[in-house]
Amino acid sequence: MLRLEIFPCRTSALANIVQRFGSRVREALATASEAISNAVVDNDPITTPVESMSRFIKDMNEKGMAGLASEYRKIDVEDAPFDVLCIDETRVVLKIGPASSGDYIHANYVLFSEFQNKFICTQVFFNFYIIT
Repeated sequence: MLRLEIFPCRTSALANIVQRFGSRVREALATASEAISNAVVDNDPITTPVESMSRFIKDMNEKGMAGLASEYRKIDVEDAPFDVLCIDETRVVLKIGPASSGDYIHANYVLFSEFQNKFICTQVFFNFYIIT
């Protein structure tokens, strides 16, 4: 269960987003938390978000580009969460070409009070996402 109190400076903003977007936000946050936890290869309990992210980064570094590319190729389309939408207030905006060409990417900026930098969480891209 994700506890909102781990982000004390953003609790009210997050609560407003959860109230506005309901279960989709709770599901997305829980999925992100679970994905980070699942990336940890050892069975030691994770006590903080910093520890969780540190282990996730360590695991990614150990796999290297070849390992990450191999995992990417194994992603099953059936497992993709097609009903998870980005939150407009925190989505990543790409401005490429004229304004009429659009600015959408299925990703959001994520802030953690424990880290100095923002993170971008996104989903894998499949060609059939394109609507023409």
